[in-house]
Amino acid sequence: MGSEESKPVTELPHDLGEAARKFKKYDFPFENLVLEGGGAKGIAYVGAMKVLEEAGITPQIKRFAGTSAGAITAGLMAIGMTSDEIVKEMVDVDMESTLLVVFRPYKYLHKPDMYIDGGVCANFPIYCYDGWWLSMDEQDTFDKRIEEEPDEARAKGYFYPEYSETRFQPFEVVSDEEQRKERRQKTLGLMLYSKTGRKAYQDIFIKRLEILENKGVNQRPSDTKLAKQFEEREKVREKRIAEHRQEMEKDLDSKKERLFKVLEAPRNRRDMLKLFTELFPEDELKDFHDGAKDHEVVFNILFAKYPGGPVTDGTIHSLYKNWEPLENGLRDAVSQRVIESPTELYLQYLDFVGTNKPIKREDVERSIAIDVDYVSTMDFNMEPADQTFLMRQGALATLAFLEEYVQKNRLKKRSS
Repeated sequence: MGSEESKPVTELPHDLGEAARKFKKYDFPFENLVLEGGGAKGIAYVGAMKVLEEAGITPQIKRFAGTSAGAITAGLMAIGMTSDEIVKEMVDVDMESTLLVVFRPYKYLHKPDMYIDGGVCANFPIYCYDGWWLSMDEQDTFDKRIEEEPDEARAKGYFYPEYSETRFQPFEVVSDEEQRKERRQKTLGLMLYSKTGRKAYQDIFIKRLEILENKGVNQRPSDTKLAKQFEEREKVREKRIAEHRQEMEKDLDSKKERLFKVLEAPRNRRDMLKLFTELFPEDELKDFHDGAKDHEVVFNILFAKYPGGPVTDGTIHSLYKNWEPLENGLRDAVSQRVIESPTELYLQYLDFVGTNKPIKREDVERSIAIDVDYVSTMDFNMEPADQTFLMRQGALATLAFLEEYVQKNRLKKRSS
């Protein structure tokens, strides 16, 4: 009788946890932990948890915060659950069953207000402990800060969306940069990014991983359904982009050649306009000016100093020194996203809205950024290999952060 093939299981990166134990010899300042929202991608946080536990940092965390999936993980950590316990619960729960309630608004009984996922407003509130709003100190009670506030406009301003950040700033402006830095460095943030879900300062986070000498970084599984689907989508996207670029470059080169022929004509309005009319059919005029059907109107835009005025070559030369490089740079830097369903469209919109408060440069030094690669927000149907990959990515990002933090801040090992 042949032995039955063992079923794949989700595995925590215990080897990376062991590698994190060396950080127990250092004193880190972190007291607050804030986790970004990310749906199914949030599984990566469990790997980060493993490293923080083994590094001795988790026990010193006093306050936990998060949005969406980040709030769930933060809540589990706040009640004392370990990464191993969370993995056990995760394996026992059908993640796809949560799809029925994801992003569903709700309201309290007998109240008209509707509430929805916090990611719509602020997906990564890393600043939430920087000010007084969540402080438990006596001088920061709402009675003191709102009821007893003599400036009525200031008190009301705390509740206006456009002034929401003032809630999380020091009540009195801290002028000493060292004091501000000391306040900020008590908070450690966990966030997510990918090639198709870019974040501010992503290039810095990618470079940070080099400190690990790329050991085990981005070892994407090749045989899971999600990984295969991602590869197929990437092929479609890259093919579409290549075809679009080729078509655009061909069109641009053709127009450029004809425009410069017009410039080579005798430098007078009549001859240049005549040649422009011959070289450009009417249906191409709209490419230069939306809805244009008159050659003279477009000619004035491209070749005249003012409507009906003397000719100039300045506009054409400026066009190809500025607009063309801008378009090329945009195509190289910004990934095109292939949207194939209403759900994907909604998620892209949610991602766009959720990043309306990007991190600041000063937040980079207190943020662990995890590359979730091919996994998207609603991929709750992951296989164990996908979950294992995410947790390993979370652990690697955390190791890289701690290594860099020790080096940049020149932390010394405790003597005992």
